[in-house]
Order: sequence, then structure tokens, then C-alpha cells
Amino acid sequence: APEARRAPTELDAVRVGALREPLLKFAHFFRSMEYAGTDGRELSVRTLNGFFGQWPYLSPSVFNFYTPFYRPRSFDEGLVGPEFQIFTTPFAIQFLNGMMDTIDYGEISVCGQGWGLTEKNCSRGGYHFGVNTSTIGQDPVAKLDLLLTGGRLATSAPLVRAAYDEAEEGRKLQAAQQAILMTPEFHTMGAPLPEGNRMDPPTTSTHTPGSYKAFVMVFMNGGADTFNMIVPMGCDLWGQYQEARAGVALLESELLSFGSNGQQCETFGLHPGLPFVKQLYDGGEAAFVSNIGPLAAPMTPAEFRRGNVTSCKNLFSHSDQVIAASTLQCQLAGTRNGGVGGRIADALSAKNVRTSSFSLDGVETWPQGLHTDITIVDRSRGVPRLDRHDKMKDVISGIAKTQHKNIYCEEYVKQFSAAIESSEQLGGMLDNATLVTTYPIQRSSIGQQLQQVARLMATRKERRAERDIFFVQTRGWDMHNEAVNELREKFQELNGALQDFVAEVKAQGLWDSTVMSTHSDFGRTLTSNGQGTDHAWAGNHVVLGGKVQGNKIFNEFPSSLLEGGDQDIGRGRLVPKYPWESVMVPIAEWLGIQETEMAGIFPNLDKFDRTSHIISQSALFKA
Repeated sequence: APEARRAPTELDAVRVGALREPLLKFAHFFRSMEYAGTDGRELSVRTLNGFFGQWPYLSPSVFNFYTPFYRPRSFDEGLVGPEFQIFTTPFAIQFLNGMMDTIDYGEISVCGQGWGLTEKNCSRGGYHFGVNTSTIGQDPVAKLDLLLTGGRLATSAPLVRAAYDEAEEGRKLQAAQQAILMTPEFHTMGAPLPEGNRMDPPTTSTHTPGSYKAFVMVFMNGGADTFNMIVPMGCDLWGQYQEARAGVALLESELLSFGSNGQQCETFGLHPGLPFVKQLYDGGEAAFVSNIGPLAAPMTPAEFRRGNVTSCKNLFSHSDQVIAASTLQCQLAGTRNGGVGGRIADALSAKNVRTSSFSLDGVETWPQGLHTDITIVDRSRGVPRLDRHDKMKDVISGIAKTQHKNIYCEEYVKQFSAAIESSEQLGGMLDNATLVTTYPIQRSSIGQQLQQVARLMATRKERRAERDIFFVQTRGWDMHNEAVNELREKFQELNGALQDFVAEVKAQGLWDSTVMSTHSDFGRTLTSNGQGTDHAWAGNHVVLGGKVQGNKIFNEFPSSLLEGGDQDIGRGRLVPKYPWESVMVPIAEWLGIQETEMAGIFPNLDKFDRTSHIISQSALFKA
């Protein structure tokens, strides 16, 4: 590499480094502090990916724990910080709570946060560093600095020394260890390059909130087979469906029949795993949006083959098409312009509409704006709070006020400070949130995420919220094998989660103020591979809400499902006739986005005919 063949510059020092992965920090601390179990016991520990986002062999997908091109919002173009994708508020706080518990209790056990396996007491091992005072010398803090940061403690050193000096006898070393666990020098690599104190943020004015609306994006990660979600019946397309989908087709007797005017088939069937969605549809509170997917501009199969129309990058690739559905700029690689949910939040906030953007499944592009930060909420633990906040407040404030030239060190400090503040404020509100219904215990990830959304909505008055944008995600839709059985299980799981959530939202009196929509990476091939289906393009999705003009399929369902049809590019891969903007534009309008703001949120919108490609707000929503 060129940078390895020249003398380093100051700019190199600013940009060289990384946020350390949580598993490496975990192992580093235990080895450096000489952890050993009593009676020669081996270290016994639970799987901790749910606590800090990483654990051996438990990557959430084949694409690792984070994407290699993830770039924090403050980084310049071309710079990446992949590890920050799993440095979320819940994971950051739970890592600190758990590590500090091991220092206080001397054991990974059920005590404190409970990282260990079941034991009857809290002392089945401990850190042996410092037991022999001759090994730590006259300056224990300097020794900790060497072992835990490589001697890089800069402005954090006085904070660690103060924690050591002020602790009671017998607890000084532990106090210094806990303080150093919070420092940017422990969490990052590279020269910290401190450059003085940070300016205090401007005070925010008191805001009297107006009316409340919420948008919940339900992302089916993996590429959902939505041509088995809604199926044409009672017309020529039914025969085409049976022919094209041989091996994965549903029986007519299985399907939940419903009507829809304006399509070439008057009758459609809904997947039997979605009876609650059928109930909402029949009640005029759910609609389907057909023939939709990522497009940079209208395109026919012939234009796709010739390559003379701007197309999406890396079609049929999971990672690229998740980004495409998030940014609505599928012709561009990367996420430099943020996600569409985040850009909607940006535009609303710029008009002094108090708006928050939440992700219930970690750091994702869709809810991230250019100016709006995502608030990360853990699906099972909500917003964990730092157990020792009052005890550590001097260390926290000292870290927060120091600015650094090194971008990784500086980004850590900003995210650490935001995590502490968010966990204290929002965590306190969530702790006191009361749901109206007896919300059933949720076993599925999507059920847990939606329950947390309901709890957040219950705090809207305390947060003085006017608009909330939520991103929830259900994984496991990439069904190359066992597609029929797995799709049934996933739809049943989603159906149950929606039923419990909608019941609670209705009980809170917010159903008319809530809209939900599903998206996915892409659709699936109409033809089977023998066991399942493969990556394709167009799909069908559902929109739910009290104000949704339900009992209807929007957009024109494909006129042919056979190979060689007017949308087919081979193997039942259909080019979508309508872009994601088809449904996202009217939702944005319903949330309060004006026509003059559309181009900044939907950069490709001018490529489409607003009358034929985009659903109007008045069509999708009741007055």
C-alpha cells in the first residue's frame, strides 16, 4: 500500500486507528488482569452476543457482525469504521455493566448482570493482577495503562488516578480498573491526539408538541417470497401461478380468499399464516402494494438486457439490495446519503417538528439521517442504564469534555457520551412506561421489537414527541431450501407479533396515528430450485394503519407470471413496474413532508411519473 512506503504525516495519525471489537476487549481485559477460576476451574460464561453484539460462531448472517464499509455519520467520504456498527447504546452500556460486575464480584457469575453460568455464590474466581504487590510496582495506574492501553492514556490518565486516589483502601485497584474501562484509549487503537476541551452544546428551547404520528418500517431481511403472500385466484393468473410456482405453490384450499377491485383478478388469496392481516384487510385497515422493488428509473426487460437505462448496483446481492431499499438510490453504492427514514426525520426536524428515529435491531441505514442520529433500543432489554452512573459521573464528564483529533477516538467519545445521556433519559422513561393491554410474553425477535415500539409510543408525552420513525427487522427470509414450511413459520411469527402490537396501539388510542409498511431486500424467483426459491427482484408488500385506505391492492399486479412474460428476465425474476417510492412518498406526505422537500428525500423521484408510478396520499390514506 502507498501509505506503507512513505513517512507518516500528521494526517495519517488523525485517520489511523480503529474501534476495538467487544470480544477482543473482553479477552484482553481478562488476560491482562490475570483472571483465574478457583480450584483451577476453567472460565465458564454464557454466550454474550446479546449483551455486547459479538461472540464466536454467532454472527447474525454470513456477512459478519458488521459490514466492512460502514461509515459513522461524522466520517469523511472514503473513511470507514465498521466496528462502530455494533457500538450501540445497549451494547456499550451492557458491556460496561458486565465488565464492572466482574471487577466488583471477582467472578463471571449470576451476580450483577449475570454473565456466568449458574453458581450459588459470587466468588468462584477472580482477577489476580495486583495480588502480588511486587508485580505492580509503586505506580499501579501506570501498570494498568501499560497493560490495558499500551501506555496511551493521555488526558484520561488524571481521571483514572483520581478514581484510584479517592477510593477506599482495598478497592483502589478495582476503582482504577473500572475507570479505565470507560476511556477512549482502552476502546480504540491509534494515537488519541487530545486537543483541549469540547464546547458545551447549545441549550434547546422548550417545545410545545403538536399532534403525534408514528411510522413503523417492518423489514423482512433475506428476500421475502411475497408472491406466496398474495396469490391471484379465479382467473388465468391462477393457472400461471400453479405452473410457474410448481414445487412451492400453495393449494387453493389453503389460501385466505379476499377481493380487490381494479385488478385483472377479482379474487386473491392471502397466505394462511397471516389471518390477522386478513382481518385488518377486511376491516379496511390494511392494503397491499404490488409489483414493487428497487428502481433507479422505469425499466423494461429489454432495457435491462441492453443496459441502456440506469440500473441498480449488484442486483440480487443481499447486502447491496438491503442498502438499495434503505437509501432508495440503488444506482449508487454505499450509504453516504443516509437512509430514507432518516432523511424524512431530517426534513421534519428542520421544520421544528420534534422527531425521533429509532432502530430496534442495531445500527441500520434506513433510519439514519444526515443530521438525525438513530436511537438504538434493545429488543429485550430496552435501554439499559449504567449501573454505576452516580459513582462514575466524574470520569464520564471528564471523558465527555475532551476533544480528540484522532477520528476513532473522537467518535468513540461522542457516541459514548450520547449513549450515557440517552440511557439515563430515555431509559428512565421506559422504566416507567405502562402498557394498556396485558401484552403477551414475546418469544420471537420481531415480537420483542414491536413490544418495545409500543413501550416507546407510550412515552411520547414525556418525550414531547410529534413524529416517531421506527425500524424493526425480522430475519431468516432467504429460503433457498424448505421454502414452503419456513415461509409458513415466518408469516405465522409475523402475524402473531402484529396482532399483539396492533391491539396495544389501538388500546393506546394511536392506531389512527400509526402507519406500518413492510419492505425486503428483493422478491424471490417464481420458479423453484427444487427445494426453495432464489434471489429475484419485484415483490408485494403490505401497509397497515387506522387511516390506511384498506381492502385494496395498489399498483397493477403483474399481467403474466410465466417465463417470457412482459416483466420476466428469466427464471421468474420480474422487473418491478413500481419503485419503493411508490409507497414511501405518500407515507412521507402523511407524516408532513411537503412537495418542496421531496427531492432531498427521494433523489430518484423525478425519474418516475407521479400519476402512474406513485400512489397519491389521498388514495393511500383516508381523510
